[in-house]
Parts: sequence; C-alpha cells; structure tokens
Amino acid sequence: MKILFLSAVLATVALLPSDYLQISNQILEDYRLEMLLEHGLVLSGSGGRYMNNLNQITQEFNSQGHRNIEEARLLFIQANSKLLKKINQDHNLRPFLCRYPFTFEDLKIKISFYNNEEKATYPYVTYISAVNGIIFYNTIDSKSNTPKYQLLHSETFTEACAILEQDEK
Repeated sequence: MKILFLSAVLATVALLPSDYLQISNQILEDYRLEMLLEHGLVLSGSGGRYMNNLNQITQEFNSQGHRNIEEARLLFIQANSKLLKKINQDHNLRPFLCRYPFTFEDLKIKISFYNNEEKATYPYVTYISAVNGIIFYNTIDSKSNTPKYQLLHSETFTEACAILEQDEK
C-alpha cells in the first residue's frame, strides 16, 4: 500500500523531459516582459541549444537611444544577471540544465542600440555581446564610405562586474 501511494506521488511530481521546454519558455516570456518594462528592450530574436537538456539560451534585444560603454555595460550585466537568477532559482528546471549553476557563458545575449530606426554610431555602442566570457562593445564608423562594425572595447565578464562594483562605492 505504501509503495502504491509513493508511486502515485512520484508520478504526479515527476517532470517529463519535454516539460523543461515549457518551463524555460515561461521563464523567457517573463524575462522578455521584464526587460521591456524595466529597460525598454524589445526582443528581436530567441533561441538556444535544447536537444536533450538546456545547454544554452540566446536572446537578442533592440534598444532605442545612444549608450556609451558604461551605460551599455550596466544594462548588459543587469540583463545577464536577471536571466541567470531566474534560471538558477527554478527548481523544476534545474534537473534539465546542462550544468548547475547555469553561468554567464551559457547565455548568449546581444543588445543592439538604435536611434530613430538607425543603428547607433561612433562614439556610441552599436551592439554589445559576449563570446567565451568576453564582452565585446562594437560600433559603426558612420563617416566611412563602407560602414563596418569596429571593436570599441572588450573586457571579461568578471572585469565588467568589478568595474560596476567599484562604481557603486
């Protein structure tokens, strides 16, 4: 009788592998809405690596207005930290993470900055993204005949967080 009861309880709380897609989609929808309301970021792309578990999450946002490196850094770190917190605090999603805790390197967030429908140009950040733990601040030289993205600045995620901590003091 106890075994039957325990089996029934486990069956009602056990999650199927496909459930992590619904859980992660709800987390991402909540995150998308928070980023829009709190920072004016509009989601322009979403994806990731979800084969048998959650390996990576990709989110691309557009933002109106010019941002210098300091402003872009703050927004980027806030965006990454908020999503990491949501993912790592969800106990139902945890068994499906490729690693726990999920880290900055498991996220691929990109934020593009626009001014009146045109990409922000030098000296402002056009877009910010990260690869292998390094944050890249890119810009476009609008004076060039063939505008191309140019690296404005780069730093590790750890360096960016340390700069923000120093700025808070």
